[in-house]
This record gives sequence, structure tokens and C-alpha cells, in this order.
Amino acid sequence: MLLRFAAIVAFVAGSVGAQAATLSLSPTADGSMRVNINGTAINETDPTVTTLRSGATNDGRGFFIFDLSGIAAGSTIGAATFGATFTGTPTNTVSDFALRLDAFGGDGIIDTSDYAATASRFYDVTRPRTEVTAGDRLEVSASLLSQAVQGALTTGFLTVRSSTANFATINFASSENTTYNAPSLSIEFTPPAEVPLPAGGVLLLGALGAAVLLRRRRG
Repeated sequence: MLLRFAAIVAFVAGSVGAQAATLSLSPTADGSMRVNINGTAINETDPTVTTLRSGATNDGRGFFIFDLSGIAAGSTIGAATFGATFTGTPTNTVSDFALRLDAFGGDGIIDTSDYAATASRFYDVTRPRTEVTAGDRLEVSASLLSQAVQGALTTGFLTVRSSTANFATINFASSENTTYNAPSLSIEFTPPAEVPLPAGGVLLLGALGAAVLLRRRRG
């Protein structure tokens, strides 16, 4: 009887191992922000998200916002992959184009504070423009992106920001685009372990077991 009871207590006191899961997200908002001598303009309705630089005073950045509310607080992020589809070959550059991707915890909206917000740069690659044609898919998995997602669980939203380091115009399909696949974020995570019985319940079972043992000895 005592051995059986000890096994029950050990089972109840132990945590149930959480199973890893994968969540695929589409942006809740995406768009372009352009800064030039005329001021700042934000466009969230165009079928393309544009990243550009055409002069010292003409700079454009793309933004993709993902809602992380489907991931429980306390979860551990294992991996993350950002995806976006080129709508054409980058222009306004003779040969190569430089693409940078940053990630940071946001508030779910695109505003001017996002333009230079502190972020983790998880992609910084220069490629020949001729390597890219319309419909090509960019998929980026990086530990810095996973870390950014982990940190963004506290804010509930992850913002991915695109920029370029040279004179170039780079267009990705937005979530409004009906021709090409929308941007995406795939996240592998492990929810926090579940404890089936509170510690108080284990103590109660312990007291009952002691009572059973005492009764047997008296018998």
C-alpha cells in the first residue's frame, strides 16, 4: 500500500512534459514608410511593401507586424522563420542590392517611432539583382530572429523591418497582394509545462499516506 501511494505522489508531483508546437502567422499589418524632405508618409494599403534608397534624403523602409497572442506566456521559442515574396527584380541599382532585416517587439501598429526603433538585425546580405525575379521567395531562419520573438512575447507583437544599405528599390508582396504569397512568420515553440495538481494537493496526499501507514502499524 505504501509503495503504491509513493508512486502516486511521485506521479502527481511531477510536471507533464509540454509538447513542442509550430505556429504559422500572417501579418496583422504591413506597409511602407518613406522619409524624405517632404516629411514622413506611411502606406498600409498598397499590394507591395517597398524598401528603397534613392538619395541621402529619400529613404523607405518596409514593416511587417505579427500578433504573438497565440503563444502562451512563459513559452520557449525554439526557432523562427520569416518569409516574403519578391514582386520583381530590384531596381535603381546597377548590379547588387543590399537587404537588411531587423526585428523588435512592437505595439501592433506602424508609426514613425518604428523607423529607427532599436532592433536585432537577423539578416544582412548583398546579392546580385539578377538573382531575383518576380515570385521568388525569401525565407530567413536565424537565432537572432528567434531571440527577438522570445523578447517580443512581453509586448505581444513582433515587428520585422526591412531596409537597404545602397541605392536600390526592393518590393515584397504585402498581405493585400492577390498575385503572390503573403509575408509569413513560422514559430516553433514549447509551451510552459503543466502541473496537474497544485503543491497543496501533493501535501494533502502525503498526509493521507502518513495516516494510512500509521493505521497499518497500529493494526
